[in-house]
Amino acid sequence: MRRWIDVAAGPPPPRADRAATFVYGLAQPLLGLAMLRRHPELLRPALLPVAFVTAFCVLMATASSDLSPAGIALRFYTAVAGAVSAPPLLFANTYARLAALAHARLGLGPAEPRLSRFVPRLWQLFRFTLVVALTVAPVLWIVGRVPFAGAAIAFLVSAAWTLHWIVVEALDGARVKGAPGPPPPEWPWFAAWAGWPGFARLPGALRRPGAWAARRVHALTSPWHEEAALVAANPILSIGFGLAVAGLLAVPVVNLLLRPAVLVASVHLISHMRAATATPGGAALGQSAAAPRSAATST
Repeated sequence: MRRWIDVAAGPPPPRADRAATFVYGLAQPLLGLAMLRRHPELLRPALLPVAFVTAFCVLMATASSDLSPAGIALRFYTAVAGAVSAPPLLFANTYARLAALAHARLGLGPAEPRLSRFVPRLWQLFRFTLVVALTVAPVLWIVGRVPFAGAAIAFLVSAAWTLHWIVVEALDGARVKGAPGPPPPEWPWFAAWAGWPGFARLPGALRRPGAWAARRVHALTSPWHEEAALVAANPILSIGFGLAVAGLLAVPVVNLLLRPAVLVASVHLISHMRAATATPGGAALGQSAAAPRSAATST
């Protein structure tokens, strides 16, 4: 475990070493857990969302005439599954302050939290749901009609798309004020076909609907273009991290306790992703990562 944490605390390995890069992403939540153990002040703010959701789920589980252990357990876990999106929505500013504090504790320098109001957060959650559900729907409809293997291909496409947005959401929650990354490309990778030279030469009957769809997708996903660009630039790293996050957050009750660790890990990861994107050669990456390594390995 110590060896994995030491690996996660340092800068990413060379991208050519795909196995090491995958393991690096997979181990990031362990670094988050180690930081929470080393710095209790990172954990304390996150206990309020856990206590709130747990109390709500206990209330739902016991608010019935059926008080058998099986009935209580079923209602409790059903309530947990239904309330999984409540902490990021209701306690977004708590997590934003935690991200800013983690930024300093990781040796990345002081940062201000990215605070927001409830109504814009609610609209953002609705918008994110549309992005995950609707933008890939035409692709799933097409590949689902492929003979023999259509259903399997559609499942794999849906799983990959969901994993992508799990990572994007984690990185988005780790953003702080005053730490902008490199500007993303004009078109996100999932709408990059709109900028291809060959697209402009298509017949108007195909080009105009395609351009309309690309503009709608571009506008709908605009809050997450930077994160999507970082994921596209670091696919193996993102797959490892995404699988670890999805596995942790899929476990009822445990996901409430591990969300702060995922947030701390995301703060660490997004800083290295930005540095790697800004310095493809990697020379400056090691310098920028020296402070986080020192702070994290002390855990």
